Amino acid sequence: MKRRRRRRSGGGLSPRLWQIGGGVAVLVLIGGFFFFLNLADRTVPAREEVRIALPDAFGDRTEPAPGETNR
Repeated sequence: MKRRRRRRSGGGLSPRLWQIGGGVAVLVLIGGFFFFLNLADRTVPAREEVRIALPDAFGDRTEPAPGETNR
């Protein structure tokens, strides 16, 4: 009676190939991070001055409020 050979789990790739693939993946992620960081720095829109007209919250007061003194 012949014994069946067990198949290796992991798809037949050696652990060494998994380490190499993991290292390549880490390098790609780090390279992509710096690529997009540089891309974001180069594509910043020009700054514009933004002014928002707000109503005067206190009104046009010419006389001091109660309790205030003119100096």
